[in-house]
Amino acid sequence: MGYDRRYNLMVDHRHSYETRKREYRLKGSTFLPLLFLVNSMVWVLLFLYTNKPIFIIFIFAIPCFVFAAAKPIAGICIFFFWMIIIGVTRPIGVSLFSVNLLGIDLVVILALPAFIAALFKKRGGRVKTTKNPIIYVLIYMFIAICIGLIYGNERLWLTRDIRVFAYIIVIYFWSALVIDNERKLRILTVSLIVATAIAGLLALIIEHSALQGLLSDLGLQGYSESVGGLDVARVRFGGTETYSALMLPFLASLYFSKEKRYKYFALVALPFILIGLILSFTRTIWIAAGIGTFFSLVYTMRKMSGRKVMQFVLLLLILTTLLMGVLMISTTGGATYGEAAEYRLGRLFGGGSTSDPSVSVRIDESEALISSLRGNIFFGKGIGATYGFFISSTIPYISGWSHNGWFWLILKGGIVGFILIFFAVYLAIRNVEKAINETDEDNSLKLILIGYTSSIITLIVMSLGVNSIAGIGGAAFFGLFFCIARNANLFMEVTR
Repeated sequence: MGYDRRYNLMVDHRHSYETRKREYRLKGSTFLPLLFLVNSMVWVLLFLYTNKPIFIIFIFAIPCFVFAAAKPIAGICIFFFWMIIIGVTRPIGVSLFSVNLLGIDLVVILALPAFIAALFKKRGGRVKTTKNPIIYVLIYMFIAICIGLIYGNERLWLTRDIRVFAYIIVIYFWSALVIDNERKLRILTVSLIVATAIAGLLALIIEHSALQGLLSDLGLQGYSESVGGLDVARVRFGGTETYSALMLPFLASLYFSKEKRYKYFALVALPFILIGLILSFTRTIWIAAGIGTFFSLVYTMRKMSGRKVMQFVLLLLILTTLLMGVLMISTTGGATYGEAAEYRLGRLFGGGSTSDPSVSVRIDESEALISSLRGNIFFGKGIGATYGFFISSTIPYISGWSHNGWFWLILKGGIVGFILIFFAVYLAIRNVEKAINETDEDNSLKLILIGYTSSIITLIVMSLGVNSIAGIGGAAFFGLFFCIARNANLFMEVTR
């Protein structure tokens, strides 16, 4: 009897120890000051290095996340720190967009403390190195940089390309530090959706101002220039439409949550997300958002009735039609949104300059890029590689960027690098899907992971015509998704 009692006490003690050990791992790093320092530096830099209002998404989402997931004082400090930076740098005309340290972007320097902090991070569970998607991104980056240095590629394009992959790596390690349990994943997801909805509303204000001629720097005079000003304003809030497309699959999946708060949240955010999407006037983004939403519905149909799916599809169609109708009959500055949309879509098939990403320019661009790869198709021309083509058959143009994100990856890393990147994406999606399928319980966390999976598919499809991979928004989302895929099994432990 005594032996059995001692044995049971030992088992209970061991079980309690394992439980406390797992809870300790889930609580996060003991190096909180270093964690918040890296958090602040990374996201402040993301704001400083872009002149597009996508910073609205980051500047709103991250303080909200830190405020709710960690200590309130940390979120307040970060928020006011950003406000001070905006107030100091913008009015006096000080631009930090081109700040470099020995020709290397500061974001690359910031990768170092992120690496160091990650080394001291205590994380639950272990994942084999070969199953970590970020490894293949690092291999691609290493090969492309070596080839770029061997070929002596232009320094300007070299630093620009390095910046893109540095974003992915820094955001990955930042996420590994901060998003260490399912509660923080929920908070960050909700923060991103809310921030994107606010950015969509601000996009409408910018468009309205452009049509009314309130943006004096555009020099809007008369009907035709008012419509043209709308297209210029579209560039000014670039990035909002990208995240509007990425967040739509989230709303499609959260709509089916059994927790009413998530369902109502999706219904409230949906109109604002659609506004940002509609005002992009880019068919590639619309198609990509539709494909991502389709994947979300396919995933959820495994557990949900087809009737509920049809209800959401009908709601989406009705709401989109109503919003487009209201925008098209709203006359401002002598031009309606309908006429502006017709103007924008008509330009897609016209000639123009590099600032006019028409179909003809993109075709010429892709043909020139492929031709420049002769003899370098397997490993590409390295980071910083450029190619030349003619605009309107007379104007020569040299570029290291392409509207087709897939071809852009091939230019820098060749077929080998392209396979590495897409294998990393495939591996990440497989990791998330495996975590989703290992639980039969339907919960909001499972739907959030479905949303991330569908959103990365949206980003891949979108990059065929709108190179979001080489942009700050797309790179940040890649890093975030790779981290979520790395820890997906850990997040789902709470449901087992």
